[in-house]
Amino acid sequence: MLYPALEHNSKPYVAGLDISLTSTGFYLKSIYGGGDDYFYHIATQKKGGTDAERVDFITQTVLEDLTSPLYPVIAVCMEDYGQVNPRAGKLMVRAEIVGCIKQGLRYAGIPYYTVSPNGLKKFATGFGGTRKGEKLKEAVMQAAANIGFDTRVSDEADAFWAANLMEAIVKNVQHGVDVQRVNPAGFTFNKKY
Repeated sequence: MLYPALEHNSKPYVAGLDISLTSTGFYLKSIYGGGDDYFYHIATQKKGGTDAERVDFITQTVLEDLTSPLYPVIAVCMEDYGQVNPRAGKLMVRAEIVGCIKQGLRYAGIPYYTVSPNGLKKFATGFGGTRKGEKLKEAVMQAAANIGFDTRVSDEADAFWAANLMEAIVKNVQHGVDVQRVNPAGFTFNKKY
């Protein structure tokens, strides 16, 4: 069985993450419904310490929740960082946070998937770009609101869609998005599913 935890947990969860140095979105979704979903965003400010302190705080908070026995997480989907960013220094710090969380997931034995920002937007809205006169962040939040998740924080909306994508993957539902699966036991980084 691809997700052996399904056999042991009466109420397994999948998680969606939108990791950032300033506002990390987190969404836990019960794959069998029941309204027990759990979400938040971590807002950190420049004044809140050094980049290293913020990386530690975000990593610790996210990993504590992903490994909590209250919410048995069987798999995680996170928005990967884009390849091109005009603020290359911040991209490096974001890559550091993502790497810390990936390492923690490997140690915890929780499989995870990554999806490109455009792939996640495509899953959420049905298209990867924007329609004329529409901002992509607003389109993603509106798409979430259309199915009952209302938020003013785009990072929470991205995490919501990542959790929904993870649920589709676990339930073997066609989703039409290119994702990268990482198996903690096998450390295969080049296999597409």
